[in-house]
Amino acid sequence: NRKYINEDNDQELGKKIIYYFIRYNNLPVEIDEIASKLRVSEKAVEAKIEKLYQADLVWRTKGRFYAFNDICLMRYIQFVYEKDLKDVEKIDLSMQAQFNILKGRFLENVIQVTMMKFNHEKIPGEWLGKSSTIEMPLFDVVDTRQVKASKTKSYQIDVFARRQELTWLCECKYTKTKMGMNQVKKLERAADAAVNEALEIGATRPVIQMWLVST
Repeated sequence: NRKYINEDNDQELGKKIIYYFIRYNNLPVEIDEIASKLRVSEKAVEAKIEKLYQADLVWRTKGRFYAFNDICLMRYIQFVYEKDLKDVEKIDLSMQAQFNILKGRFLENVIQVTMMKFNHEKIPGEWLGKSSTIEMPLFDVVDTRQVKASKTKSYQIDVFARRQELTWLCECKYTKTKMGMNQVKKLERAADAAVNEALEIGATRPVIQMWLVST
């Protein structure tokens, strides 16, 4: 443990992350939540937490949620550093998680309703991160959908839109931080599952356009 602690080159960030867990009742949280709250990069938080994890000060689950590992040490650190780290604001993470779910679902509904109204309008490509003008499709189907092929996992598509073989898959996330490569790769795997599912049932191979939507 001492080996990894001595390698620390940013003790203040480490103390703030530990105090973050303590202040919020040791509930598991994700890296992007910590980064947003402490106003530092996700990369810096992930590197710091990895050191704390190697030192057995925090634990993580399969979904890469983190929490403090030693209740007695947690109480001691809370007593020692409480006055130094008052800038970490207290929120009720149990309620915050529910609120974030509601905000995420609201975003999905907004995107679905918007896409239902598409009717061959032409919009500037830069609105959607493209260089050329985009003609919006008149979709036959717009909904939330689970996709799964025989050899793939099941994936939930936040917004699934289709007209003939043209298929749009949208991953929606209500967040203050940018979406990372994890979300991109997850959507790519979901797209592969959607293609394989269609081929297995004898449907036309979908032409997929993927979109990441965040706010």
